Amino acid sequence: MVIPILRDAIERILASDGCVASDPCPDLDTEDNTQPLVLCPTPILDALEREGAALARLAAGTDKGWGHWGYMDDGQPWQAEATLFHAAHDTTHHLADVADGLFAIGAR
Repeated sequence: MVIPILRDAIERILASDGCVASDPCPDLDTEDNTQPLVLCPTPILDALEREGAALARLAAGTDKGWGHWGYMDDGQPWQAEATLFHAAHDTTHHLADVADGLFAIGAR
């Protein structure tokens, strides 16, 4: 989920320097978290590929505006370029975590 959230933030900032965006993350304390989450790998892998490609197109197709800033509705600043770096970091970090988990359970 981090890729589309950060891509959307970058698109908003590039489209409107100084924009204000609301927090895209749900408040987990208000959700019913008593049931285990069951995930199907194929749609998840398809979404990862689609969203990764969309982020890559955005990065490759933007040659200006990386210094633009946006703000969360709580006043927290988001810079376009820093958000792109954050997206790349989070993506690689989470993929490494998944690889470590798969290795730990003996998946090949």
